[in-house]
Amino acid sequence: MACCESPKYKLVEELGHAESVDWDLKQCLSCGAYYLQESSEYEGAGVYFTRLTDEQAKNFRHSQGRDRINLLKQWYNEH
Repeated sequence: MACCESPKYKLVEELGHAESVDWDLKQCLSCGAYYLQESSEYEGAGVYFTRLTDEQAKNFRHSQGRDRINLLKQWYNEH
């Protein structure tokens, strides 16, 4: 569910690649809501945005290396 009527996003951080997906942390320019953007490497799979809580966004931003990959894999499996 979008936070605003026509949200525009800025890139906060490229989170990396896991489970055949490129992951980016984005933020709405109007209200500041965080979103996780998923872009599959498979043609036609599309781009998906999932709204995050501030705590979830913080967890992604503060993760690094193997911990970040594991966090992304966990997110993929749960969502």
